[in-house]
Amino acid sequence: MSVSVFHRCPVGRLAALLLIAVVGFVPPAAGQGLPAAPGMPELVRTKHRTFAIPFRLPKSQDPDADAAPQKIVLDVSKDLGGAWQPAGEAAPAKGSFTYTADADGEYWFRLRAVDRKGRMRGGEGPDMRVLVDAAGPRLAARVSGYELAAKMQLSAPEAFDVMREPESAHKAYGLDNPDKATADFAKRCLLATRLIERGVRFVQVWSGPEGAVNNWDNHGNIPTQLPPMARSIDQPIAALL
Repeated sequence: MSVSVFHRCPVGRLAALLLIAVVGFVPPAAGQGLPAAPGMPELVRTKHRTFAIPFRLPKSQDPDADAAPQKIVLDVSKDLGGAWQPAGEAAPAKGSFTYTADADGEYWFRLRAVDRKGRMRGGEGPDMRVLVDAAGPRLAARVSGYELAAKMQLSAPEAFDVMREPESAHKAYGLDNPDKATADFAKRCLLATRLIERGVRFVQVWSGPEGAVNNWDNHGNIPTQLPPMARSIDQPIAALL
């Protein structure tokens, strides 16, 4: 597998095209893919602790001779980008790095070119993410679960914003007036609809706060307290169904 990464150079006009590949990677089985978060490179899985990271630089079109890359620097992060450590340097003609992981886990790599004046060209984020899983599929399953949780956290603000719904939906659920008796439960039902539309498998909508009043668990004043409770949920439930 190969990933092409194009960096816009902050200094000069050198454009470095770095082609990165991992030797001996194992693609995930069908239905067990490792999705990438937005803006992140795909997570590549390998069962080998030692693997190669090839690179290739195209011929420079920059007329400035000092802009020609003199070496390629490989950095690695073992804590998801929290800290980067140098992992090697190579002449552009060498064409690859060999990296040996000291343990199973997720490793981030970035490649940067250094020109004759010592200027470094390249991005701050990872060019490749490699999951070393020499011990078996358990680590891959754990990372997949963590990534799913991260995707849920990133998508929650949009999903929970019921004000994105059109006015017609607010009116149908009884959310068109915040002082309306149906407003609170209508918001819950509309949120349930948005979650279901986004693939949430189980959604529970709760009616009635805990306490002695305004609660369905009523034994002392049913004729007075339960009719308002029923009115507060009738319209929202009808719209939800």
